[in-house]
Amino acid sequence: MRLEELNGRMLGRYRVLELIGRGGMAAVYRAHDTALKRDVALKILYPQYSGDEGIVERFQREAVVAARLDHPNIVPIYDVGEADGLTYIAMRLLGTRSLADLLRERGTLRAEELAPIVDQIAAALDYAHARGVVHRDIKPANILLEGSSPGAAALVPDLRAVLTDFGIARSLDTSGMTGTGMLIGTPDYMAPEQIRGNRQIDGRADIYALGVLIYRALTGRRPFEGSTQEVLIGHLEGAPMLPSRIDPSLPPEVDLVIRRAMARRPEDRYQTAGELARALRHALGLD
Repeated sequence: MRLEELNGRMLGRYRVLELIGRGGMAAVYRAHDTALKRDVALKILYPQYSGDEGIVERFQREAVVAARLDHPNIVPIYDVGEADGLTYIAMRLLGTRSLADLLRERGTLRAEELAPIVDQIAAALDYAHARGVVHRDIKPANILLEGSSPGAAALVPDLRAVLTDFGIARSLDTSGMTGTGMLIGTPDYMAPEQIRGNRQIDGRADIYALGVLIYRALTGRRPFEGSTQEVLIGHLEGAPMLPSRIDPSLPPEVDLVIRRAMARRPEDRYQTAGELARALRHALGLD
């Protein structure tokens, strides 16, 4: 069955209702769980990947890894399965608006808007890291925002940030599915040790990516730009322009937070995401 033919059709016990998003490997639909009588988000792997055992295993592992995590800032997983030749994951239906959407619309976020988002994602990461799970693909597109409306002049105070897409997450107690030399992640947000293909990736790679995300949200720029190769070399060898040079209204203390979060050596970074979030609040004068 082709994805274009899914609307109104049954996939297992799920009636597919409408397409709500597309990614590099899967599409997400709003669907109705006919057994439990509730709407869900149904993430369906593109049919062209269904014959690739490695991709299917990685896709299904997202459900296995994320189902171990019960946290208000991590999207809950309900089910994983296959039907009519398609592999799917059913999860809680949240708002379809991501931090990436917000940044495309607004360019940057004000300090008082960014800090609560970082607080929530840091809490989710510390929870996952304490349970041996490293996300490995922290980026604005993987943070959903509940309570954010297109065109709003400001974010609502009770906005909830939810971390999603554990498709390349790795459990620290397993060898993982990737070997040395394989590039796994998103280049713009990738820690040096990920680029090198190190096997021993821990939560500090997520902290690096969170530092990149903060840089992007405050300055409107990525730390390193250019071709994929230029971006990767930048993460390995370069030094980004200081945020306060891009936006002089940012206090120089923010420069120090970014420099530490994005340190090349994991041991030189903040050791927990919560530590980074608290340092950011202090640097922005919000503590």
